[in-house]
Amino acid sequence: MNIIHIANGDYPRYEELLLQRDQLKKEANLYRLSYIRIFGGVINDIFKKYISCIELKKSIAYCQAAKNHGSKPDLAAMKVFVEQQMTAYREKLHEMLTEYDNAKASGTVTDEELREIKSLYRKLAKQLHPDISPLINNDPKLRELWERACAAYNGNDLETLRETEFLVW
Repeated sequence: MNIIHIANGDYPRYEELLLQRDQLKKEANLYRLSYIRIFGGVINDIFKKYISCIELKKSIAYCQAAKNHGSKPDLAAMKVFVEQQMTAYREKLHEMLTEYDNAKASGTVTDEELREIKSLYRKLAKQLHPDISPLINNDPKLRELWERACAAYNGNDLETLRETEFLVW
């Protein structure tokens, strides 16, 4: 881990850059959530068809390998083989469906709420950000509060940010 040395006069700029970085991450997350909310259903349908094609290709490859070895394909063994090969694809589809459902379920946030979320997060970041206050790393309770604030900020959870602010004070 590299130690970053900051000149005394550069600390406010460093703090500003950290907050700007977090804001950009948040905006990217909001755009991604919006994208998934709009296009997630279509993307999931396409991925389901993609999985079906892969499953057929693996079945054909299994049958072709059996033919090349001069034997008749065992259908039960082929099903087991294909299921094993498809596990990762099905898990990915499940993740995509869950992400789409979560995106649809998440409500939209008003501009006023976004401003309050941003304001609360900035207050908390000035007190709890590990780069600003190194003592956070030594105190598990403060570290947990910081992680809670980050999760609430990324999820636009105004209530959790309010609760976290109350706990910090």
